[in-house]
Amino acid sequence: MDIRQLKYFVVIAEEGSITKAAERLFMAQPPLSRQLQAMENELGVTLFNRTNKKNMSLTPQGRIFLKNAKRILYTMDEAITEVQEYNLQMSKKLSIGTTIYCSEIMLPVLKKFREKYPFIIPEIHEGNISHLMDLLKNHTIDIVVSALPIHTEGYITKELQPDKCVFVASKAFEWIKECISLEEISRVPLLLLNAPDSNSLYKKITSEFERKELKLNVSCVCHDSGLLLKMILNNFGATILPKSMVDNMLGKFMRIITIEDDPWTTTPNLIWRREGYISSTLREFIKTFESQSSK
Repeated sequence: MDIRQLKYFVVIAEEGSITKAAERLFMAQPPLSRQLQAMENELGVTLFNRTNKKNMSLTPQGRIFLKNAKRILYTMDEAITEVQEYNLQMSKKLSIGTTIYCSEIMLPVLKKFREKYPFIIPEIHEGNISHLMDLLKNHTIDIVVSALPIHTEGYITKELQPDKCVFVASKAFEWIKECISLEEISRVPLLLLNAPDSNSLYKKITSEFERKELKLNVSCVCHDSGLLLKMILNNFGATILPKSMVDNMLGKFMRIITIEDDPWTTTPNLIWRREGYISSTLREFIKTFESQSSK
């Protein structure tokens, strides 16, 4: 059994289909099926339940083998990177995960990093923190920019500057005071960006209003940040967002109002794996973030 066969197995497991796996691997189905059969013959176990040709699920033995196959492939990738960097050649690969709330914090750092290392082409993944931590655990991404997840065991974290939340409305929103209270916000039609995480801003906002025994006037729950901002611009309602999200471009087109005794200040973090080789590319990206945060 070789590394190539392990890669074939992982792709089949991820796609759940020989047909889709073959398309992803740019190869014909028959040789891929033969490679899988050869692996099962060598191991003496069945790795997949073959209910039909289109859908394949892992057997218990297959799940165990998948976990270890991925670990072997991660180790191989790290070994290749470490050897290549022995001659001071920085890896061109850098995969970053960020939540929608932290993307504006990351962008100026990424811009400065790209100016220094233009040959590196970053790959950006956006999602909720649970999804991003799964990607980090599976070595799909190298680092996450987000508020801390519930569990951080096995990861290194680096605190960034605290980020307050602000009340965001269209320019048509009439308000003469410098700040707005939670009680006053409760009387305004709100558009909220939802996420499935238990520690998402949506959950924190609704929980705080419940704690204060204030009834939220939610006019729409959005699952797309772009649509949310368009609705605010068109005066459908207002929202609550981290200040970093609106400091740059959005402040020119919307009303940004300080929230009195803001209860939703968060501390974004850099999060990366504790174990394994840290590429010089990732180290330089972290260093760039630290230098920007100290200003």
